[in-house]
Amino acid sequence: MNCTTAFRVYATGLLAAAALIVISPAGTMPAQAQQQPAAQKPPAAKKVPTGPRVQVLQQLQRQQQQRQQQGGARQQPQQPPADVIATHGKWQVQCGKTAAPGTPAADASSGKANKGDAVPGSTTAPATPAAAAPARQCGMVQVVEAPERKGVTLTLILGKAPQGDKTAIMMRILVPVGVYLPLGIAMEVDGAPIGRVPFIRCLPQVCMAVAEATTETLAKMRKGTKANFIIYEAPGVGVTLPVSLEGFTKSVEVLKSS
Repeated sequence: MNCTTAFRVYATGLLAAAALIVISPAGTMPAQAQQQPAAQKPPAAKKVPTGPRVQVLQQLQRQQQQRQQQGGARQQPQQPPADVIATHGKWQVQCGKTAAPGTPAADASSGKANKGDAVPGSTTAPATPAAAAPARQCGMVQVVEAPERKGVTLTLILGKAPQGDKTAIMMRILVPVGVYLPLGIAMEVDGAPIGRVPFIRCLPQVCMAVAEATTETLAKMRKGTKANFIIYEAPGVGVTLPVSLEGFTKSVEVLKSS
């Protein structure tokens, strides 16, 4: 090999080395390390339903929440406990005070306007009516439980109530819900049928039957020793609740004089 050829080979090697330096400069990371993981796309946001119907539903939900909050904040006034003025046998004569008709609260609840209400267009402030004194009401009470059905109770209340130009003694009976209403409550005194007390209304927890205790009924209860009140779950399926008549006469006398 002559000098010219050797020089050409040496020059070719230098060019190849220079090309490698340009393609892979010193200090660079390998090709595998340079590959970055692909960027992950953020999860698509859930579409919130919109429209007039959704807006109405949301408004109703807000109103319901506000009513629940307002209802929780209100505190119902507690009624004063009844005073037991006499006890005879299993009977208790209790008296308590209730709002008399004509009070502002009673008129507001019944929707009646007071005489002092403002006239439309008038600048005169309405006169506030004087609050009437609470009325005193008394009643003789006995609570019994069915012997064969634990938890089934009956509350018997006898109280005075105006009936036209006289004062009658009314019989009110409270029993649990679920009774068969058309048959009412059958009543017996010492095994002899007296009649039936019809139901008049049911509340969320009790059903109420009301009837006047006539002079004949009171006379039989005065002479008797036990009264049976029969409630029905279905036609022919009755539950008997016995009521003691011991002390009945004395309790009626206290009730009439109270």
